[in-house]
Amino acid sequence: MAQLFELLFFAVIAFFVITKLISILGTTTDDDPAKKGFSFFGEKGMVKDVTPAPQRTNKVVEVNYHEVKTPAEADLDDIIVLENKEHILKGMMEANRLIASFSPAGFLRGAKAAFVMIMETPVGSSSLEMLIDKRYLEHFKSLHQSRKVNPTNLEARISEIYTFGNNVFIKTLFLGINAVEAISNFREEWTFTRNALVAGPEWHLTNIDRAS
Repeated sequence: MAQLFELLFFAVIAFFVITKLISILGTTTDDDPAKKGFSFFGEKGMVKDVTPAPQRTNKVVEVNYHEVKTPAEADLDDIIVLENKEHILKGMMEANRLIASFSPAGFLRGAKAAFVMIMETPVGSSSLEMLIDKRYLEHFKSLHQSRKVNPTNLEARISEIYTFGNNVFIKTLFLGINAVEAISNFREEWTFTRNALVAGPEWHLTNIDRAS
């Protein structure tokens, strides 16, 4: 009998010790996002955008993508690089598969507005951190010089659309004579990215190339 009470006594102590450890350390189950590995962008758990979803505290980053249209309804010849039309159409189909509300014309208006915001924003402004992929931000800052933009002289056309995982990448060609201060013939290709699993119209600048 004494041995039974002794066993029960130690069992109760062990129970309280284990309970205390669980409360301190937590538990890990198969549903724990930390066990589901990394996305192709190196983030844990559910696939996320290439940058954290911005907190909308500054109206300068509010870009409205609206007027939902299918690619067939849009006048594409006016908003794309015609030489790449076949590939762009395929990319639009993939983009619509991931983002049902995707509108090429709506995106381009937003991209043009974002271009003006980014070009005219000083390097030290926190607004840049909400518009540009954090992995590209430092490189961008090292090259960026704030310049005034003349939207009237600025053209914008979609030059490429492709998807990778749940992310949509859209290359946008910006060009124009005297469209950007101190640059007589401006021509650059900006890549914007959005994750289809993230609610809201957040597109982020992820690369800039000088177009030939």
